[in-house]
Amino acid sequence: MKKRYKAKFESGRKHISKDVFPWLPRDFKLEQIAVFFNVSKESEYRRDFQGGRAITIDELVKMIRDEIEKQGRVGNNAIPEQYDLLRTIQLAVCGCLKRPFRNP
Repeated sequence: MKKRYKAKFESGRKHISKDVFPWLPRDFKLEQIAVFFNVSKESEYRRDFQGGRAITIDELVKMIRDEIEKQGRVGNNAIPEQYDLLRTIQLAVCGCLKRPFRNP
């Protein structure tokens, strides 16, 4: 398995280019992530491997949610409409004009 992910991470590094993402600063360090259903929490060496990092689907969703929550309410700082799934998450998490109802 490690060989397979090493090749995937190397391919990703090779194909990331300033032409595709011209806004990236020159000193940008690419963080490569492999997403799995389950990742052992006991052994950190299983999380960091082959130049990348392993995380669970739940951790990825939490990362996305946390970043979207920083944007605030749609009425103040809407995520652009072309990112409809991210904007839907923003509406669900942050609301439009007021915070959505939260269970105690």
